[in-house]
Amino acid sequence: MPEIESRILGKIEVSDKTLYHLDGSILAFEDYDEFYLVNMDSEGTYKILQSKDDKNICFILIDPFLVFKDYQPDIHDEDIKSLSIESESDIYLLTIVTIPNGDLKSMTANLIAPIVFNIKNHKAKQCTALGDKYSTKHFILSEDDNGNNEDNKKGKN
Repeated sequence: MPEIESRILGKIEVSDKTLYHLDGSILAFEDYDEFYLVNMDSEGTYKILQSKDDKNICFILIDPFLVFKDYQPDIHDEDIKSLSIESESDIYLLTIVTIPNGDLKSMTANLIAPIVFNIKNHKAKQCTALGDKYSTKHFILSEDDNGNNEDNKKGKN
């Protein structure tokens, strides 16, 4: 398997099976189209979306349904069509994680703009969820570290 360099993980082995085409859909990173999706930890709880072309362009991702049990993003029909999604089984949805100043207790997930992956054709896109019940900052860890504290989930915009 080929190796690439990642700012977060160092040298990593990658496979074409983990390469996704985002066609410049990540806000502020429109010049980057191809990314590898790789596990950051052995459990696969956290993932890295690593640019194929630039080791410094990478994002930490998490499955939001592991932390936010009631998360139900309403994705635009146009986004579903552009990804050629035919059924729910084609979809893999992750959200970008932000860790301000390396402070894990302040780690947040961007629930308003998940990245939707079509696992069949390897297209992916950062989409905007319809409605106003989500923001760019939802705390992942609550004060009791179980992620179930509703008062602590939504951060300030």
